[in-house]
Amino acid sequence: MYSVVILAAGEGSRMEDMSANKVLLNLNHKSILERAMEWFKEDGLCEEIILVVAAADMEYMRDHFKANAYVEGGKTRRESVYAGLKHVSSPYVFIHDGARPFIGKEVIKTLLGALGDTGAATPALIVDETLKRVKDDIVTEHMDREGIHRIQTPQAFETDLIRKAHDEAEKKGLEATCDVTILEETLGVKARVVKGHPFNIKLTRAEDVPLLEMIADAEDWTK
Repeated sequence: MYSVVILAAGEGSRMEDMSANKVLLNLNHKSILERAMEWFKEDGLCEEIILVVAAADMEYMRDHFKANAYVEGGKTRRESVYAGLKHVSSPYVFIHDGARPFIGKEVIKTLLGALGDTGAATPALIVDETLKRVKDDIVTEHMDREGIHRIQTPQAFETDLIRKAHDEAEKKGLEATCDVTILEETLGVKARVVKGHPFNIKLTRAEDVPLLEMIADAEDWTK
């Protein structure tokens, strides 16, 4: 059994043409956040959903999204995760970006199966593209892509382990946008990597919206 902490407190600073919370954007009559939550609501092993939201959105979230707990987010992603972890009662916890609406059932199943190795697991995809370092629109360095992966969420952890890592991060003032990074930098624990899903895209910029709409139109892939 596990809990999930879903982060929905972001402002979407890179969504230039959106003033509202980006997770509230509708894709075929369902919001991004609703689609993200459905994966866990439909999984019999998920026993609680903890929704981390901005103070300004709290009333709206309570009225429109059913969760077991609603937690006010912090100033950073790390602070928001830490706030959510304090409400987890299950032995295992998933941490997921609410702006990723299309996880895939197999990803959740595989993550749970991988937790026995180190107590931490993350989905990822191999980078296929050629990588270059660029400065002022000029290529400055070739990057070796061997072994390079694109990390996704949800990331899965033994609850006591990731909570301890965040306790240490809080003491040290460590900030990171990835909980696997926090775990390694505070406790030296490395996460197991499992295969992610190419449709598990995070809504970051306005140009991501048409692609997410295409995925929403082809929902048979989720069956």
